[in-house]
Formats: sequence, C-alpha cells, structure tokens
Amino acid sequence: MGRSMEIVDKNGTIHMECHPGFLLYTSKIFPKALRKAFPILTKLDFYSGNYTGEKQEIEGSDLIELEKELIMVREIINYQYFIDGLDNSKFKEYLLKETDDINQEGREFLDLNIRYISEAVAKKFKLIVLL
Repeated sequence: MGRSMEIVDKNGTIHMECHPGFLLYTSKIFPKALRKAFPILTKLDFYSGNYTGEKQEIEGSDLIELEKELIMVREIINYQYFIDGLDNSKFKEYLLKETDDINQEGREFLDLNIRYISEAVAKKFKLIVLL
C-alpha cells in the first residue's frame, strides 16, 4: 500500500490522495519548545506513536487546525510569518534536508496538501494518513 494521505467522505469514498511527506516529518524540525504551537502536525509525525496500526484519522476541529498549521508552515518558509525562538532560514534549511521538497516542486506539493485539506474542511470530509 505505501504511505498515503487520503481525503475521504463519510461513506469511505476516496476523493483525493497524495503522499503525506510534509505531514509525517515537518513537526520534528520545530524546536521542542515550539511544537505545542503545532499540535496536529506533531500528532501526525511519523514517530509520534499516535497511529493505530499504521493509520491515523483527522477530522472536524483537528482538520481545521491542521489546515491552519500547514498555512503557517508555508508562511514561515516564505518569510511571511515569524515566531519567537524560530529561525525561519534554519527551519527552511532543515525542512529541505528532511523532505527534499522545499523547492519549486515542493512548494507546489505543500500547496496541494493545503488545497486538499481545505477542501476536506469545506466538505466535512476526513483525512486518513497511512504509513
């Protein structure tokens, strides 16, 4: 099956699917003291221990929060949002090393993740992350 991020309706029909790279690895790049500001990304981290088997579902208010967190990550790497104690340049550099995605293609991939999650929020679908 492989790792995937699926947006599904209440009947289990998959409407969108892509690789969950940003969701799995972004939180560990934040200094530990700042991870509290990104609770859903931290919960989705590959090593979080929050998966049942190899699956985690996010919906409702947690999905809305995830959307906000991913938008904030995009703003951080674009130097549009700043958090005390976080060096945006180092964060971007480390994220690049971890995901190999923060280049033009990677930005498009992050935007795709945000678009999928935003649509899931609007339609009251849920996110399923599979390892």
